[in-house]
Amino acid sequence: MDKLRPILEKVKEVFPESDHTNMFGTFRDIAKKTVDELREMKELGVKMIVAGLESGSDAVLSEMNIGYTADEAIAAGQKMNEAGIGLGTGVIIGLGGVKHSEEHIKGSIRVLNSFSSTHVGMTVYTPYRDAPLFADIQSGAFELPTYEQIFREEAEIVQGLDFKEPCVFSTGYYYPNNHIVAGQLPSEKDRVLREVKSRVSTYPHWLDKKIQIGGHM
Repeated sequence: MDKLRPILEKVKEVFPESDHTNMFGTFRDIAKKTVDELREMKELGVKMIVAGLESGSDAVLSEMNIGYTADEAIAAGQKMNEAGIGLGTGVIIGLGGVKHSEEHIKGSIRVLNSFSSTHVGMTVYTPYRDAPLFADIQSGAFELPTYEQIFREEAEIVQGLDFKEPCVFSTGYYYPNNHIVAGQLPSEKDRVLREVKSRVSTYPHWLDKKIQIGGHM
């Protein structure tokens, strides 16, 4: 806070017309703050912090070296709610590979339902050659999922979301054609889920194809 406080004060000084400040962070960063510190950040203009969850599975979080457990993410998210700062977060579909798909789905649903988020986005895992995980993909230690699995993960996570407060939701980033489905949950859940489930019939030629390097089919 000793570093952050003067920055936020300077923002208000230089940009007096600014209504608020949003920022990126991680659940690990949030966990280091007390509720009182987060409340002070809100008073200094912080309206929302965007922190990617990535997965609610401890196995996936550990293997990807994310830096926190699912329960630690839950505690941080609930701390944000208590402080009154909006939380934007997201899940990476396919990040558990074939091996951890089921626990990735169930864990992500559990964590996302444990606190209120103002924005939630879901992206498809996209491997790149310079990423540390690429060596595991080449060796077979990490098995890339097919789009049939990706479609299933996406639909099951959306089905399992039980948000009580309004949340701007979007999914489909980094599909090969970047086909985004968006809406407000919970009010538009039925429509969002219907559109997500329609991917199977819309893209039947993708079903047996694995995620491609760089997201290209």
